[in-house]
Amino acid sequence: GGGGGGGGCPILYVWDGSEYREDNNILPPSYPYPAGQRWVDVYRLMVTPVPDASGRYLFRIMENGDNYTYIDRLELIAVSEPSGVNSCALDTQIVPYEVAGSVKSAYDNYGIGVYTYVTSDETFFPADSGDFIKITLDNPLPDTGMIVGYNWLKPGHDAVEYGEGGFKSSTEPYYLTPRKNRSWVAFPLPPGVTRFTIHFGNARNACNFIPGRKSQTALSFFRALPSRIEVVSLKKSTKATVSPGVLAQVDGRTVLVSPDQALDLEIPSLPQADAYYVKIHGFTSPYENAIGMSEDKTATGYNNARRLIEINDVLYLAYTSRHKVWITCSYDEGVNWELPLCAGNGIAPALCGCDTAVFIGWLEPSLNGYTLRYNVLSPYTFSLTSDTGFILYRVSLPAPSFVYVLSSPPSLTWIDGKLYYLWKERQADWDPAITREKLYLVVMDGVTVDTVLLAEVTKAEVLPPVEVYSPSITSGYRGITITPLSKVVRTEPEVWVVWDPFDEKISLIRLSDTAKVTVAEGDVKNPSIDFSTGYIYLAWEEDSVIRFQQRIDGVVKFDTVLLGSQPLVSSSVVFYRDEEEDISFLYHGLENVQGKMDDTETPSFYPQGIIGEDYILSVWTEGNGPYYILREKKSLDVYILSEDVGYPEPSPFLAFRDTFYVLGDRFYESMDVGDDSLVYVVPLEKTRGRYDLILYFYYPSAVKGDAVYRVKVDEVSLGSVRLIPDSLVIWERKIPGNVFKDSLVWIKIERIKGDRVVLSAFGIDKRRHSPAHLFLSPEIPRIKTKFYGITPNIASDKILVRFSLGWSEEVEIKIYDVAGRCRKKILMEKGKGMYAVPIYLVDFPPGTYFLFFRAGKLEEKRKFMVVK
Repeated sequence: GGGGGGGGCPILYVWDGSEYREDNNILPPSYPYPAGQRWVDVYRLMVTPVPDASGRYLFRIMENGDNYTYIDRLELIAVSEPSGVNSCALDTQIVPYEVAGSVKSAYDNYGIGVYTYVTSDETFFPADSGDFIKITLDNPLPDTGMIVGYNWLKPGHDAVEYGEGGFKSSTEPYYLTPRKNRSWVAFPLPPGVTRFTIHFGNARNACNFIPGRKSQTALSFFRALPSRIEVVSLKKSTKATVSPGVLAQVDGRTVLVSPDQALDLEIPSLPQADAYYVKIHGFTSPYENAIGMSEDKTATGYNNARRLIEINDVLYLAYTSRHKVWITCSYDEGVNWELPLCAGNGIAPALCGCDTAVFIGWLEPSLNGYTLRYNVLSPYTFSLTSDTGFILYRVSLPAPSFVYVLSSPPSLTWIDGKLYYLWKERQADWDPAITREKLYLVVMDGVTVDTVLLAEVTKAEVLPPVEVYSPSITSGYRGITITPLSKVVRTEPEVWVVWDPFDEKISLIRLSDTAKVTVAEGDVKNPSIDFSTGYIYLAWEEDSVIRFQQRIDGVVKFDTVLLGSQPLVSSSVVFYRDEEEDISFLYHGLENVQGKMDDTETPSFYPQGIIGEDYILSVWTEGNGPYYILREKKSLDVYILSEDVGYPEPSPFLAFRDTFYVLGDRFYESMDVGDDSLVYVVPLEKTRGRYDLILYFYYPSAVKGDAVYRVKVDEVSLGSVRLIPDSLVIWERKIPGNVFKDSLVWIKIERIKGDRVVLSAFGIDKRRHSPAHLFLSPEIPRIKTKFYGITPNIASDKILVRFSLGWSEEVEIKIYDVAGRCRKKILMEKGKGMYAVPIYLVDFPPGTYFLFFRAGKLEEKRKFMVVK
């Protein structure tokens, strides 16, 4: 056992009263599912455990190789066997059996008789890899028949084939569990079968085949769970422990055993018994950050279905393995994951949720069509409402003329008490020769179920069946409306759909008015969409690259090209498979952050991702076969600020004096707090979490007397600040999590007494967790002359030119078109400070333009585009 892509080989050691003795490997895979698959291993101990002086059984688990062992649950089972009855582990169950019949003959692959070798435990058959034994029984066994073998040495994938009238297999092979050392191995025998063949996948010794049948006599079971656990570092001379928490007994948490560690367990003593078993839930992997394993590379993605979501600070992940859909969750930001639940048979799951439920939809293919299913998960008990899922929509081939009917994976979203379930169909028909692509949507509100055909596109030819890419659906609230009374009102919910008919066009649909916008045309496919803080984020594959956009009201605010494929948009982040076959991401904010989630030699596929409070988490499929489900978390070291407030350069300020604020159609150049109140509305990435509000006040020396201002967040008072003349006051308070009405934070600063003050800066910082404090300083933070660029670089109505001045300067801004004509010139005198100068583009036709900036000796040039 050991390293390599085939997984690990953890060894169980048993305390025999004087020392730890090696018993056997545990968690071996059942072929053809290689190591990494979460499964249950039930193993009969060959070494009899002896209690120590305190009356407890001691066990040790060590990884025999360079891989990692993930153990979710372990229990010791003592079995009392009545006279004439034995026990064995059969398909993870401990069953009683009685001897029933005998072996009549046995021949190896060379035609040599090996009867003596396989009917006694004193001799054995020395098999090489590729050898086999043909065994014939005296009589057929009853319906509950089985064969029990003994002394299986060396790991390898062995298989049993059954047959009558010869030795050709009449059923699927039954694969045996490989063990390193001798052990009992059992397998069932189909009714009426008297002949079977055992194929050896590796060199091993085998003996003592006993025909048996399940006994009706009940066994007596005694079970015990670990009472103490410690992870011991093997690199240290002493037993210095690493705190692993408690090995899961109920909640399914995982304990990781690395190659340089051992897992020591103490288990309470049990009554003396005839046989002892261990039952272990877990898996092995060559990766330290594994969640599980699947037999194919589409475990975490098939096109762009969203399979990783967050509900009430709990992460939920859906994936496929062994042609089944599984769902698991994490309560600690993706570090540990619960034992997965099986939602049903099928592929291509998608997730969405609300505070009280998590919804999972998937595709169940068959020879006669397919079935779209869904299920509901309770987030409080982590339990599914149904074992197989509810049938949402079933399609079969209704007529011989149909060439094929294909379905895409589903995409789900939930808003305002309604579940939206979206998918695409491709149908081909010979008579007449036509291919259709249809976009379907099911809307469920708990009472009614409405199925809507959103769109249909046809072609007058029969296209070959190809992978059908998923449509993508998202929902959210547009943002805010500020009334004359400074009241913040949330707008109606909006649902957006994007799809790619025939991989020739990316079409964006708003359900409220079914308005359709063509986003791109050509070789385009695999779109992904999400709604965040009033903006639509959209990504798709186009001509072997990825386009990633931010949009609002049909206007492109941000547009970039990435080298890669398989994009998945989550909030303002796009995760994708880059040109080096690794998983990368791009976060779009005031500061764009781009990086890799993994950098391995093996290829990666189909990323999922999510933004946490101060981190980015991604889950993807890795490997060349077997395929492992991996996860990686990286800190997101950026500020959360309102749109168009702040600068990309590090600075004492989070947002700056003389930035702008838009209220309806009115444009404000200043953040000065006057006689009334100053209101800022800040969109956040998340509606929960720990945030600090930091306000920088400057009180000019020309005024007399102190000033007092009150600060409110979403109508909740955070206290007041007192200012003295000629001072800079940095005022910081924690924002309670319960004040958030939604993802928009309303900051209101009210004047209680005194003269005007200047709000030099403000910000919401998600990284600070220090106690609230107040600073007084007679100095204003130092500012340097610097050009910060223009935003956005693709605009329709206006751009912002951002810069700072360390002293009073003449500032000149010129804009030229591609023909060299000067379209606009601005000359102004500005004092020391931070600036964001708006330039309106109403009279600018679509095209490419160049902006020249000069302030003193500083000169800069930038290019931007105007779209209408």
